[in-house]
Amino acid sequence: MIADSFDFLTGPVTLLISLIILLATGTLAFHFVGDSVIVSGIKREKKLIDKTEVEIIAETTMLREIKILLERIDKRLNEKA
Repeated sequence: MIADSFDFLTGPVTLLISLIILLATGTLAFHFVGDSVIVSGIKREKKLIDKTEVEIIAETTMLREIKILLERIDKRLNEKA
């Protein structure tokens, strides 16, 4: 209703102002790019396409070991409960 009281706030102008606000606050980039990409950029991690086969295999092995460990921990906690 506030925008209706100003003649210059037409649809395209309102859209442009909204996009500028979203870009300035980083909300637009966060929504479309995704938090995993932003976090990996902050941590300076390589993209999957930039990793070598050895790095991918090592990471996959480490994730499997972590999964097995977590399953053991979960099993122990369920036994004690």
